Amino acid sequence: MGGPAVGPVRGVTKDSDGRLQETGAATGSALEPGTAGRAAAHHTPAPRGARADAPPSRRTLLGGLTTEAPKSYRLHDGTFVSDDLYRALLAAIGPAYIANADGALVYANPAFHEMAARLFADDENEARLTETPAALRDHFRRIRDDGAPEVHATDAVAHGTALVHFSSRHFPLFDQSGAIVAFVGLYADVTDRADATRNLARLQARYEDVIRSASDWIWETDHNLNLTFASIRIAETLGVPAEVIAGRYLLSIGRFAADTGPRAAPSLIRDRRPFRGQMFLVEDCDGTERRIHLSGVPVFDPQSGRFAGYRGTGTDVTRQVEAESAADQARNDLNEALEKLRERNRDLDHALKLSQAATGAKIRTRTSSWRKAVSCCQACARPWAENFVARSIRRMPVLSGFAIGRPGH
Repeated sequence: MGGPAVGPVRGVTKDSDGRLQETGAATGSALEPGTAGRAAAHHTPAPRGARADAPPSRRTLLGGLTTEAPKSYRLHDGTFVSDDLYRALLAAIGPAYIANADGALVYANPAFHEMAARLFADDENEARLTETPAALRDHFRRIRDDGAPEVHATDAVAHGTALVHFSSRHFPLFDQSGAIVAFVGLYADVTDRADATRNLARLQARYEDVIRSASDWIWETDHNLNLTFASIRIAETLGVPAEVIAGRYLLSIGRFAADTGPRAAPSLIRDRRPFRGQMFLVEDCDGTERRIHLSGVPVFDPQSGRFAGYRGTGTDVTRQVEAESAADQARNDLNEALEKLRERNRDLDHALKLSQAATGAKIRTRTSSWRKAVSCCQACARPWAENFVARSIRRMPVLSGFAIGRPGH
């Protein structure tokens, strides 16, 4: 089985009552926070050559499964390492616990007690560690029943208005026969790392939002112009998974509209120069030609200076180009209609002038005819009138005498 093994002389074993014992000295001493707990947590026995000065007096902790440690250890050179130092070292690490093979907690340092009070607050017994929390028992089951060599987990604990994040590692200890004799859990405060990861995720999301708002495509190639990264929008345009695009030659998915000339993208790419707003024609999954404004900058290895590829963006301007084309066509149609209208107006003006000229001629003709008729009438009437006047004059004396000689006058 995997995991650290503890030898028969030093390490952890069970006594006749099922308690965990440290056997680092000639007379076995029970597992304790300041000694065996520290050794087991780091998968090492007590220091080589150390011995207990006196047999420990058993002291009940967490259900009677832990005992008091020796007051000090004496090393080969005669140096004594006090139990206070071991306690200080164990307290200096993050939250830690030790459980026996049955999953019952036999030791928890103060940091673990403090964390458990918040992490397992939903259950009073678990929060006070009078019973093993269900989450830890699940870790033990995965190790014991599923054969997992160790279990990694992350937890978040409320601390005031903030969250404290812990990363934990849970693993078994074995005796020489391969039997599990204990479970150990070590916790590390990764709040700074979690905050940095969260901030990085926010920055990345902000960056991606800006890129998406400014461009549809994000792409990168190697020195052979084979795509090493293609954004999801490129995959959507081509109608293939993004994974399929990786490794394809850039110019195999489309072509530049202008492929000649010193300012054309192919020439700039050959010269390892940046290009901007070059029209790139791509056929989408429906067979429609899409127009992409493609921009890219060359990338060079910072150490060797060798050309490493291109990175760039692209904006789908198909609708814009189509709208501009439609606007140009409408403008041309309008200009043609206006020109035809001007020609029609010119024709109407000419016709009006002709009509006016014809009307004037008719009026003049009719006036002349009327004048002739009047003159003719006058010529015919003058002799009659003159004759009538003459007769009237000749008859006037007779009429006058007749008038004077009438009876009664």
